[in-house]
Amino acid sequence: DAEKKHKGTVTLYRANNKNLDKVMEIRLEKDSIMTVPTKDLKSGQWRIKVDWTWGGVPMYTEHKFVNP
Repeated sequence: DAEKKHKGTVTLYRANNKNLDKVMEIRLEKDSIMTVPTKDLKSGQWRIKVDWTWGGVPMYTEHKFVNP
């Protein structure tokens, strides 16, 4: 069961305004997918940071994206 194998957070980080940052707990859907809503994000450059543990192994990834 995926729910028992993982835990962690997703952070939507806005470098020029920390008040816009959003942190959410990882909640996987079917096929171990998590959908992160972006419709309420301000336009501009963002960074998504994913920090989690899967089966006891710590993992981290970070990517930049632009929300139109």
